[in-house]
Amino acid sequence: MKSASTKGVAAREGSPPKLPDSVEECLKQGLVARAQELGWWGDESAYLLVRDGGSHNFHVTLPKKRAVADLGFDLSDAKGIAVIKKVWSSSVAGADGQLREGDVIRGVDAQPLWTCEAVVSAIRSGRGQVALSVARSGGPSLAASSSAAGLRPADIAASSGRFSWRADRLLVAAGDAHRVSFHSPGNVVLQYSFRVQDHDIAMEVSRVSEAAAAPLLQLRGQELQGVLHLPEAGPHVVRWDNTYSYLRSKRLGFSLSLLPASAWEGEQRGAQCLRLEAEAARSKERAREVGEAISGDEAKLAALRKQAEKLERSLGRSRKERDEHMARWREAKAGLKSLQEGGAIEGGGGVHGPSATAAPAPPAQAPALAAT
Repeated sequence: MKSASTKGVAAREGSPPKLPDSVEECLKQGLVARAQELGWWGDESAYLLVRDGGSHNFHVTLPKKRAVADLGFDLSDAKGIAVIKKVWSSSVAGADGQLREGDVIRGVDAQPLWTCEAVVSAIRSGRGQVALSVARSGGPSLAASSSAAGLRPADIAASSGRFSWRADRLLVAAGDAHRVSFHSPGNVVLQYSFRVQDHDIAMEVSRVSEAAAAPLLQLRGQELQGVLHLPEAGPHVVRWDNTYSYLRSKRLGFSLSLLPASAWEGEQRGAQCLRLEAEAARSKERAREVGEAISGDEAKLAALRKQAEKLERSLGRSRKERDEHMARWREAKAGLKSLQEGGAIEGGGGVHGPSATAAPAPPAQAPALAAT
């Protein structure tokens, strides 16, 4: 961290908490009241923020260039927990770009830590690189009152708005889990979607109660989405579980939205109306295109009909001309036959007429004179 950001924590005015080690131990055991008696000035919502996380929880791994905790951000313990007061742009944290003012350091190297002293001590003792568990506020789950089971969002039953939690590239370490806690007023709908960059991850939605209860939803996959109706009021938690993976960390992107069931039904009706309107618009456009195609085809058909009529007329003339030539041919053939038959009759009368007389017999030869 920059300059004196870890050599001396920016404390709030007044005396620092007494016995910080004991305070940290009390908070690890959930003894919030005892920690306050020992001088911790945080409240239960701050305790739960570190324990359960906020609206956006993620992990940041930063390299350490020196033995001191010089990672490039300043901390404040004004709320009893380690809150980033400033990130120096020229530092390791500034170059990484994931941390911002107001983020809460929930733990170091997979160990949950509450007080600034414990966070600074863990960062200083880290070697090579430091893995920070961070919670970022900004959603309704961090803005209102809290209960022992989780952070309560604003009264969503009286609002038609949507409360959302999301992350784009949250690192869920091997053997770790990411949780989003909220308090439901009952009869609400939880819309969820998540995607893991590589492999898969388990997702579970549960209602937090004293008695052990079966999860309301259990999934495992790489990319899933859906809705879940939460009829009962009370604290709930959404948990992405990577504890079954001993070696592989996962990059998780998720989106959660919580809204009253009536508002969700209204959104569904609105979405259906939009789909129907879009379908009607597509059908209307298609009808226009088909109408234009029909008009073009009708024009082509009219032209083809005219051409067919012209061809029919031409065909009629050709047939008529053919019939005329056939009639002439028949007449010519009949005349030729008649001429041929007439010539044959005349030739037959010359053979059998009077001119056909027998040739005269040769004169008788005189008898030969007897020899004397």
